[in-house]
Amino acid sequence: MDRSRLVLRRKQLDLGYNTIGYARYVQLVPRGRRSTNLRRHPRTPDPLRDCSKRSFDGQIRRWRRLLHQYDNICSDEKGVEEITALQAESRPLYAGSLSTAFHLIM
Repeated sequence: MDRSRLVLRRKQLDLGYNTIGYARYVQLVPRGRRSTNLRRHPRTPDPLRDCSKRSFDGQIRRWRRLLHQYDNICSDEKGVEEITALQAESRPLYAGSLSTAFHLIM
């Protein structure tokens, strides 16, 4: 992977790390309670993974959108349960290619 691409990816991750949503997410959901299910908890994209720019940008966009759900949550146990319930009800996120998502929409 190109060094300049890695620098840009790190910069995009830093923007996500410096949000209120990320700070609250880290505070409310300890590492041991985090799910690998993308619908329940945001998962930081791997900047070292070999993928296209479009794919990585989509992963960043999905991650940031999930982080925004934590922007207005107070830091109590009830808040964690509410956001988990909201995420379970929301529409599924497609981790596949753009063509896969297009076929599922049509």
